[in-house]
Amino acid sequence: MNIIVLEGDRTKGKTTTIGMVYATLVSNGAITSSFVPLNAPKDFEALVNYKNKNVAIYSQGDTQTDCYDAINRFGAQNVDVLVLAYSTKKTQLIVDPALYKEFRIQKTVASSSGLEVQVNAIDCQTIISQI
Repeated sequence: MNIIVLEGDRTKGKTTTIGMVYATLVSNGAITSSFVPLNAPKDFEALVNYKNKNVAIYSQGDTQTDCYDAINRFGAQNVDVLVLAYSTKKTQLIVDPALYKEFRIQKTVASSSGLEVQVNAIDCQTIISQI
């Protein structure tokens, strides 16, 4: 399984960007097999088939435990790609390179509130290019 980690501080737009990734995949023909809202208002997990790849999307990466649970669960489901948000508030997420191929993206932070949509869209396209 390939893991794409979107990492950055809390409240910097990771969940919004992950939501954009999901919406973009669906608008480009991805078929959703599951979509589950999670605890926080905008957090979710989804499983889609996009260009013959099973892609899991998980936005609730506030703790290492959340992320490791998602990695183990989706890995057991033979997912090809996991897109994962991770909050870097205290510790770094460690992914075993012997088990998973990993691509990390630092969440871009807009220099002004008027640029948030543009910055999120750029991060979204970076993620989709890695799928």
